[in-house]
Amino acid sequence: MLLNILRFLIPSFLIFVSCGPSQEEINRELILEAYTDIANYAEKNNIKVNRGHKSGYVSGDALFRFSSESIAVNYSVSQYQEIEIGDLDDLYVSDYCGMPDCNDIYPISIRGRWNSRVAGDGDFNLAVSNSTVYFHIIGDGSWSHFMEFELPSTEYVVERLNELYTAIIR
Repeated sequence: MLLNILRFLIPSFLIFVSCGPSQEEINRELILEAYTDIANYAEKNNIKVNRGHKSGYVSGDALFRFSSESIAVNYSVSQYQEIEIGDLDDLYVSDYCGMPDCNDIYPISIRGRWNSRVAGDGDFNLAVSNSTVYFHIIGDGSWSHFMEFELPSTEYVVERLNELYTAIIR
């Protein structure tokens, strides 16, 4: 009788244990949650943003729309308007700022790939300084989309990045 019970319980236990999310899936959810919180911070608090698109020597405006796993960018350059939606993939927390110049930039950032559903792909970077939060998509070609917003204090964003780094890197 005990042997029959064990024959049933052991496979059931193994199925239960193996069906849980992987550590990679848990980390991705933590990163997406932090990214979404930070991305929506400016809108929730009516903070003015600086945003734009650069392609070679030409630049224009760009409006970012954030969702949990993608960013839509509505940009215009020389009276040409386009909407690109890019999916965020391979997100990770880095102890490097990810910006061309890391002076005054907090060392922890969220980085990954922005895979466009329409045109070219690029690298995604979310970084923060003492006063500014940066969202940059640097294209594999000679283009970029960016959104930045200044805060009286970036304490909330730095705290959020620290919590994320601690939860993932442990």
